[in-house]
Amino acid sequence: MRCSNCNKLILVKTKYCPKCGKEITNTKPKKNLNLNLNKKIIISVLILLVILLLLIAIILKEKYSVKNIGVRYFECIIEQDGKKCYKDLDFKKNDFTTMKAFNKVLKSYKLDDVINYTIQDFNYSENEKEAVITISYITKKSKKHQIKDIHLTKKGKKALIYNEWKINTKDIISKDSRIYIPKKYKAKLEGKKIPKKYLEKSNDKYNIYKIDEMFIGEYKIDIKQKNIDLESIILVQKNNSSSYINNPSLPKEISNHISKELVSQLEILYQNAIKSNDFNDFKKSINYTKNTKVKKIYSDLLKTTGDYYGQLKKYSVKNYNILNVKVNDNNIEMILQVNYDYKVNSEGKVKEKNKSDEIKFIIEKDKNKYKIQDIRGLTYHFK
Repeated sequence: MRCSNCNKLILVKTKYCPKCGKEITNTKPKKNLNLNLNKKIIISVLILLVILLLLIAIILKEKYSVKNIGVRYFECIIEQDGKKCYKDLDFKKNDFTTMKAFNKVLKSYKLDDVINYTIQDFNYSENEKEAVITISYITKKSKKHQIKDIHLTKKGKKALIYNEWKINTKDIISKDSRIYIPKKYKAKLEGKKIPKKYLEKSNDKYNIYKIDEMFIGEYKIDIKQKNIDLESIILVQKNNSSSYINNPSLPKEISNHISKELVSQLEILYQNAIKSNDFNDFKKSINYTKNTKVKKIYSDLLKTTGDYYGQLKKYSVKNYNILNVKVNDNNIEMILQVNYDYKVNSEGKVKEKNKSDEIKFIIEKDKNKYKIQDIRGLTYHFK
């Protein structure tokens, strides 16, 4: 010990300091109570953390168990909601294995009004790397039990806590699908431009795209041919499938819009011919090309619809149908079946009749308008 007054080291027991003579007091050091309290708190926190980690590990192990993943996938099909099990699928994510594409797949597996289901059977493969869950279910329409087998694949350990299992996607994923798109087209797959990384090769006619993984099903191809918007559908069904885009068509909404405009302009031609109007009086109401035959057609209508032996008095379209649409390199041919009512003054007697014509329109797109180049199949003489 040392003297509290002069700090001299004292090796033998004595009452007074041999150097300064101050009385030596033998006091024991006080224990640091705060230090002991901190140690207890730290130990308690560590114990709680260990318990919490164990609970998390148990919850995760249960959440990602084979049975739970299989049931979650079955519920995805019932609820038609890919968000619930998209992360459980065994596939490589790319531009075309999106959640949106997966939801389209779910529609093809839709089950009608499932009211009850249960796990009927559960088996591992011999090497325990594969598993099959058999789910039994009944629907409102059919009270008989039906079954759905869900196959899973073991991917290894996850965070060293639990085995990672994934839904086997061999029935819903196609590998190495090729799409052959003619070079004259600019194409988009499901609204997306196909990235150059998928371009496998090109030849004189096609750009060939190879997509490593795609969900099995139908895909819409949007095509731009010069300034005409077209579309096509490809069906991806199996591995190494090939799809050729050779006969794209006009989108339905565009076809409907064009046909409506054509019928409207057809009525304008006949109604003005009935009144014997000059073409220049209404030409702004007709969309026609520079090399159009519409002027000649209207001139012929003026001559024939005013014939005494069959003078046209009324022309009104009742309904129409699109019979065929053909897209050529420079124009579009659209055949319409047009049903119409008309009145004719035949030799002094007015008669009201109904007729149907198959009319072919040849149209071209100029900027954002579809314009008439020719009309074939019109009725000129009415009796």
